[in-house]
Amino acid sequence: MSTLFGELRSHIKIDYSLEPKTAFVIRAGGDSPDPTAPDNPFVRINTPYGYSIYVPGSSMKGVFRSHIESILKAMSKEVCGFSHQWGADCGKKEINRGTLERENDGLLRYRNSCYSCKMFGSTAVGSIVKFDDLFPYRPENNSEEKMRAVTEIEKYLNIRHGIKIDRKSGSVARSALYDIECLSGGKFYGSIFLKNPEKWQLALLLKTFTHINHGYQKAGGQKSRGFGHVNLEIENISCLSKLRDKIAFSSFDRARGFIDDPMSVIQSSDVFPPYSFEFSGEALEKFEVDVNSTLSRAW
Repeated sequence: MSTLFGELRSHIKIDYSLEPKTAFVIRAGGDSPDPTAPDNPFVRINTPYGYSIYVPGSSMKGVFRSHIESILKAMSKEVCGFSHQWGADCGKKEINRGTLERENDGLLRYRNSCYSCKMFGSTAVGSIVKFDDLFPYRPENNSEEKMRAVTEIEKYLNIRHGIKIDRKSGSVARSALYDIECLSGGKFYGSIFLKNPEKWQLALLLKTFTHINHGYQKAGGQKSRGFGHVNLEIENISCLSKLRDKIAFSSFDRARGFIDDPMSVIQSSDVFPPYSFEFSGEALEKFEVDVNSTLSRAW
């Protein structure tokens, strides 16, 4: 039987940008020794190009997973966080007098995982989707351009003040003033990778891009206070496939394991596998339509 990651069927890379449309913050953990620092500073990391504001890939994964889980529930699909013990993923499911994460059969672990864990992983199965950190420069920029971008993104920083209202008196609670460092502009760039995805997994990912842009799903902290509306723009989708004129998606068959579920595309110019494909502009729009149409046919 074929396993999920045992061979290269298709690798898909989505290059995208993130632009805040309202105040946006990913808060850094811990306390700063600097008494002038805001109570809630934006997260930063040391890079070869300076101490840079960035958007952690883990934060974006949380945004996408949360929204996709709500879509799956609306489609009456199993999602482990909503169906059994709080805080436990599918790895803690009991099976064969043990837990799923201790099961040696990888196909059995995948078969008994919920739709969310099949896509984003758990202690029992690996994640199909991997999110890069986003930085205020493109990977192809030279060192000087990257250093300039790290400096220039700082001009979009603002300090927003918050208070707490005493519900009994209706006035401001004592000692409740705090401040938040947030962004009001700029752009960040990163990528999302999918290894041997099923069609429905890519379709839900692309649908979530649209929902985030329409404001149905926000990102970062302070969302109930008006923060977190961002615009995500897919700039390019590139693929590697074992087939020359098709994207070889995966499909899980209970009897045969993982099998090919190809989607036709324009023939690659490569002469031997893996074959490469690039989608941008009108070709990208058509590719998204073709992938999204598979969701209704599959379910």
